[in-house]
Amino acid sequence: MSFTVRRVALPGILAAMIRLPGSGLALGADPAGPRAVDPGLGPMFQVVSTQAKRLLQKPSCGRIFEEFLDSRTGRPLAASLSGTGLDAVTYFESLTFVDGTGTAPCLRDSIHAYTTIGGSTIHVCPAQLLALQKHDRMAASSTLLHEALHTLGLGENPPLPSEITHRIREHCGW
Repeated sequence: MSFTVRRVALPGILAAMIRLPGSGLALGADPAGPRAVDPGLGPMFQVVSTQAKRLLQKPSCGRIFEEFLDSRTGRPLAASLSGTGLDAVTYFESLTFVDGTGTAPCLRDSIHAYTTIGGSTIHVCPAQLLALQKHDRMAASSTLLHEALHTLGLGENPPLPSEITHRIREHCGW
């Protein structure tokens, strides 16, 4: 199965998704600091994110951080990850996940999630991610890992979105 994830600049939407009082985001207890997970993402998101974290625990999955470069520094993503002081799973848990329903990217059936390069918020398109998860659990988890790599500085085009996903599946798959 092939799918694409595209990066889009949405400064107005990103500003609206910052953790604001009364925004409906639930702060979770996390040793790395507070993490926001939009409760609108529901139990499906918990299943997919738990699978993604399990994949990150596999030693072979760590190779994805060596294979890709931070588009801002030219260094391996492993160096960017190391600079956070967190391991891969804790870093993933430190990201903010919000419901992107109604945003321009989530109006497209081919978009499952999106973020900005170097950002810390991943916008999830719940309907698309749920459909993907029902069809291919690995693809849904790979989508979240794909987006997490972008938060560490991975650019796109190059590498092609399909190449990023292929390498995630190759190193992190079950």
